[in-house]
Amino acid sequence: LKSEQLRHEINTVSLKNEKQLLHLSEKALSRAVKVKRQNLGSVSETELAMKQVELQRLSYHKMQFLVQEHEVRQEQLEARLMQAQADLAKAQLALQRSQIIAPFSGVVAKVNVAQGDRVNSNEKLLSFYSTEHLEIRAKIPADSLPEVQQSLQNGQHLRALAINSAQQLPLVLERLSGTAQASGVDAIFAIKAEKIHFRIGAIVVVRLQRIARDNMILVPYQSMYGNKRLYRINEGRRSE
Repeated sequence: LKSEQLRHEINTVSLKNEKQLLHLSEKALSRAVKVKRQNLGSVSETELAMKQVELQRLSYHKMQFLVQEHEVRQEQLEARLMQAQADLAKAQLALQRSQIIAPFSGVVAKVNVAQGDRVNSNEKLLSFYSTEHLEIRAKIPADSLPEVQQSLQNGQHLRALAINSAQQLPLVLERLSGTAQASGVDAIFAIKAEKIHFRIGAIVVVRLQRIARDNMILVPYQSMYGNKRLYRINEGRRSE
C-alpha cells in the first residue's frame, strides 16, 4: 500500500509534465501549420510535428489512465491485506486451540496421541494427576473397623506412616470407603508432606497409629497367634 501511494504521487506529477509536453507539441504543430500556409515550411516538418503531437497525446492518456487506476489498485491491495489479516487470525486461533494449559502442576500418567496426529473434539490427549492431592488407599481389617469408625466419629485424627524404598511420608486418615468387603473396608489417607515421590499404582506399607488404651502391654507381633493366643519363651521353650 505504501508503494502504491508513492507510485500514485509520482504518476500525478508525471501526468502534469505530460500535459505540459502535449501543450508544447500542439503549439509547435500550430506554428508548423502556419509556416506551411505561408509557404515557408515543408510538408515533412508539418507531418513530423503532427506525429509528435499524437505520440505525446498517447503518452498523456497512458499516464492519465495510471492515475485514474490508482483507486482500483488500492482497493485490491486493501482486499489482499484484509484476506491476509483474516488468515493470520485463523492461524492464531488454530495455534491457540492447539495449546493446552494444565489447570495445575502434576505428573503425566499416560499420553494417548503423538505429535502430528489429528484429533477430534473431546478426544482424550493425555492423563495426568496432581502430586499435591495424592491419596493412599489401604484396607482396614474387619475386626479393627469399629475402633476406627468410633475414632472418626469422635473427631480424632488417626495418623499413619507410608513407607517405601524412596521415603517415608506422614499420613492422616481422612475417610472410609462407602463399600465393604469380607476382609474389611478401604481407608483413604491424605499425605501430609510437601515433596512426594510416590506414583499412582505404587504399593507402599502403611502403619496406622491406633488410639492408646489403658491396661495394655506391648508385645512383639511375632509372638501372636491369631487374635486370642500369645506365646512366650520360658527357659528356651515356647509356652502359651
